[in-house]
Amino acid sequence: MTGTQNGTPGSTAAGTAGATASPAAKIPTALIDMHCHVFNATDLPASQFIYRVVRQRYNADPDGLVLGLGAILSLLAGNAPTPVNELADIQKGKPSPSAAAAVGGAGGILDWLKLFGHSRRELIARLGGFYTASNNLCELIAPAMVDYNCWLDQPENQGQRPTDQVAVMGAIAKLAGKPRVHGFVGFDPIRAILAANGYNPSGGTALNPIDPHELLRDAVNNHGFLGVKLYPPMGFRAWENGKGDITFSTIVKKYVGVALNKPNNTIEDRELGQLIDAELEKLYRYCADQGVPILAHAYNSNQADECTGWRASPQYWGAVIEKFSTPEKPLRLCLGHFGSFSAHTKFPTCTDAFGAKAWEIIIGGILASAKAQYVFADVSYLSEVLDQSAAGQAQRKTMSAQFKSFIGKYDQQAEHICYGSDWIMLGLEPGHQRYHLELGDFLRHDVALNAAQLGNIYFGNAVRFLGLQPGDQNRARLEKFYRDNKIEKLFPQIDALVA
Repeated sequence: MTGTQNGTPGSTAAGTAGATASPAAKIPTALIDMHCHVFNATDLPASQFIYRVVRQRYNADPDGLVLGLGAILSLLAGNAPTPVNELADIQKGKPSPSAAAAVGGAGGILDWLKLFGHSRRELIARLGGFYTASNNLCELIAPAMVDYNCWLDQPENQGQRPTDQVAVMGAIAKLAGKPRVHGFVGFDPIRAILAANGYNPSGGTALNPIDPHELLRDAVNNHGFLGVKLYPPMGFRAWENGKGDITFSTIVKKYVGVALNKPNNTIEDRELGQLIDAELEKLYRYCADQGVPILAHAYNSNQADECTGWRASPQYWGAVIEKFSTPEKPLRLCLGHFGSFSAHTKFPTCTDAFGAKAWEIIIGGILASAKAQYVFADVSYLSEVLDQSAAGQAQRKTMSAQFKSFIGKYDQQAEHICYGSDWIMLGLEPGHQRYHLELGDFLRHDVALNAAQLGNIYFGNAVRFLGLQPGDQNRARLEKFYRDNKIEKLFPQIDALVA
């Protein structure tokens, strides 16, 4: 396997943006999609979450546009296999769908909604098919689970809980073939607070509570998971929640208040923020100590309540890196959805002290820290590269100038940017099947990156972030996972490609 058409993935050859660029600098043949999703309608509060996505996309109340959305999603959820059912299919040896059969769907809201009715293996086959259709080999995808139930007031159903999702994704990780599948488990600090007091989301006590700290340890040690996914726009910051300067969801405060037996069944904002920070501190110390990567939503979108999208700002991650990352035990962090330079322009009535600064520039400032060796950002769902309209092309020109400036000032070798698709979410966009190619054209033509820089973005940086190099703790855990389950190892291919 040669791995690249022009340049070796993971190479760090000298050269700033454009220094050795040429039209021949194509994207690598082999790549890693380290930010994607393969959940279906049984894995999340589908109607509430998708309603928010649609509302933001169309910048208006979508009731008229998607009349009957709830009925459509109920039908999809009824047809989609639950984690428990799909796990049973795998254990019975029911074959996976072929990539050829799974590829299809032009994009748009109806095609996108239909995706949520598929099995996880069908979604994986479809995503893998996008790459093989263009003669690219996706060695690894890292699907991220999410945990929204507490913030969206969604009771849990037996057979569909985070523990069930980890079990089925662990079984999928054992299956033969490419791409290999090793994911991120969702973590919600509110679930951790509730679980310690015997409660589930929405005040539930009928099912055993799930401690997300224990679930993370189980996922990475026993089910082939790579790391943990955080989703701050649900309503919390990466740090400094207990300063007393923000308010939290009334729903969340009610259920935490009940769990803690607080007067009037509610909790004050400052105290809740301090409890959230305590759970996050426990998470960060574990991740730093064990080399467990953190993938965080870091765009001003998909907020659960008014203005909570701003809580995804990377400004709070800078404090996390300074406090919890050390040269001996570095914190591995990837901030999702980099590259549009527009997050700070969203929801302008909600701006804070950092409101005038692009989030990418804040990330650049974090990279200047000596503690940020393993801090990355990914270019997942940079949908502007798919927009062929006149307005889209104008935006692309502006964005490319900003991207060039970032590379030249903060990341000359492109050693801190990773490729990710954010599919299934990207499925809303027409042409999403070619996202990896259109993004590559943007990076090599508009931004003028060279082959070594493209190799870093599409492959080498993910290897470093995910901890897949010799001597990394994640690699040791996966080696044991492969050995215990007698399955094909990923590392011979990776080692050859980054050599």
